[in-house]
Amino acid sequence: MIYSQRILSDTFEKISDIFRHKKDSLRESIGFAQKITETIESRYLLLAKLTWFCFHPLAHSCLTTSYRSTISKHIDLFILEEQALVKTQTHLKMMSVQSDRSTFKNSLMQNIIIFFHGYASSPKAEKFQKLAAHFGERHVFAFAADLDPERAQAEVFANIEGIITIKKQEAQLTAIDSDGIRLILVGSSMGCWLAAKLSVKLGLAYSCSLVLINPCLDPAHVRAQHPEHADLLAKYQAVEPLPQAHYFISRHDEVIDHTQLIEQLVGRDLGNSEISIFEDADHRFNGPEFESVLRYIAQLVA
Repeated sequence: MIYSQRILSDTFEKISDIFRHKKDSLRESIGFAQKITETIESRYLLLAKLTWFCFHPLAHSCLTTSYRSTISKHIDLFILEEQALVKTQTHLKMMSVQSDRSTFKNSLMQNIIIFFHGYASSPKAEKFQKLAAHFGERHVFAFAADLDPERAQAEVFANIEGIITIKKQEAQLTAIDSDGIRLILVGSSMGCWLAAKLSVKLGLAYSCSLVLINPCLDPAHVRAQHPEHADLLAKYQAVEPLPQAHYFISRHDEVIDHTQLIEQLVGRDLGNSEISIFEDADHRFNGPEFESVLRYIAQLVA
């Protein structure tokens, strides 16, 4: 079978993407024995593939010296990380995972912050970066949300349940110790819709707080702005403002008109709902105003 350099290059790019993804996964799951074990086992197959591309005679004749050098560097990095992983795995049973207590001082609770990104954003959005920097990467998580509402709910809910399971194992909680888990769901723009929907389901089993930033609770209203996804956006059903939530709203949001929402929040009894209105903030809410979000969450987890 003859492989062209184009096919080899495309395949290598796919392998490189997997490799980069695995590295991210390793950093996030370091300290979790089961996750590390699974990752190590899957990485052996990746090493075999990379080695084939670097040393197999067929690949050797198709790839340039520079290309083979790049793959060799990937292999070297892999080996170094593998050694570190095996060392970590060996000592996991001899030591307990040490949590970052600089922010979370209440050892009786496992605080988990979940960030829900907005339309055309990503789990690595600036707000997520600020949350992780402030509260620690071990406590802040975000997941890519499909634009299809049904798929998004199913996939993100499963990811959150997975994190909760790991946290329970980490803290040696039993299956009935759900009171030991505190969830803080932080939504931005259209991510608020998903956060609100999942808060109802998650709130049945866990302590769950909702933080909504410039919320888009009826994504169908933005169909005119995104005609390319009109069919998917039409599948969303509006979410009514929920009790026990804190709303951070830019009065002059250039993307979403919050006039009706503000009237609803101010004019209705929504239990423990709170609202903070900012006159000079924009839709992104990434300026100094985001400090108020950090301070509010810090009060929740204190």
